[in-house]
Amino acid sequence: MRHGYPMSLASYEVFIAIVERGSLAAAAEFLHMSPSAVSHALANFEAQLGFALMTRGRAGTNLTPQGQALIPLAKEALRAHKKLIEHATELKGLSTGTVKIAAFSSVSVAWMPELVRTFRASYPMVTVHVNQGSYDDVLSALSLGEADLGFVTTPAAPQFDVAPLYADQMVCVAPGTFAPLNPWHVSLEELTDQELIGQHESNSKEIRDILKKASASMQSTIKAVDDIVILAMVEKGLGVAIMPELALQNQKAQVRSYPLEPPVIRNIGLASRSEALLSPAAKAMHAHILSFVANWRSSLAN
Repeated sequence: MRHGYPMSLASYEVFIAIVERGSLAAAAEFLHMSPSAVSHALANFEAQLGFALMTRGRAGTNLTPQGQALIPLAKEALRAHKKLIEHATELKGLSTGTVKIAAFSSVSVAWMPELVRTFRASYPMVTVHVNQGSYDDVLSALSLGEADLGFVTTPAAPQFDVAPLYADQMVCVAPGTFAPLNPWHVSLEELTDQELIGQHESNSKEIRDILKKASASMQSTIKAVDDIVILAMVEKGLGVAIMPELALQNQKAQVRSYPLEPPVIRNIGLASRSEALLSPAAKAMHAHILSFVANWRSSLAN
């Protein structure tokens, strides 16, 4: 590697833009640069490193093994620079920056709209990115540094810092024609031979655990990813579903819900790779989420 010329963050930015956009032309458009300027910047970066990051041909650009190995390091350098700028801005008394949140479906519907709205009212200069996915998607985004904060079910992976948020009750969701033995709750034994509207494997860890422990035999020929699809199926009398109670918030489906007996709880937490290393914007969002959920829980009790 040549040490005569210091590498700039612009070199990392160009390299990562090409990787994420798939071509020099797309990266140039994203960075508001000319294709020749992007090509020149990449060539200079490779000259400073002493090896090629990509091969170019008629089929496009392809990463070399060395280029593939440098991707996470370049991304980390850009993240570190962004955090430095945000910290410096905070010292100037400004509230700016970016925060990325990963959340699963029920949290995205029940909490995120109002949570983001109220946060933006307090921090209008902070950009908030929300990515909805499965439980596994959230953990992956946190692990890869693609999310600053993620809503998880606990216990989560031990490498994360997790703040407890809410104990969410699992319920049986049934059409209006369903008649339970007890009007206040439903046992899994009652659901024997009922058609179960199931969830995609990566979305249904708690449900799989419930069914493993139960003696009930439930068949599932209909599976869906989104809670709203499951509720629509139940509403039409196609079966019953086992869902977290939070998934019913802000939903208009004409269904009935019954707590399971014995009770089953899904514990929700707010995870980060390290609370101490969060950027100012992410720290502000972390505190806002804790306060928001605490107030939301209080409103349920009133």
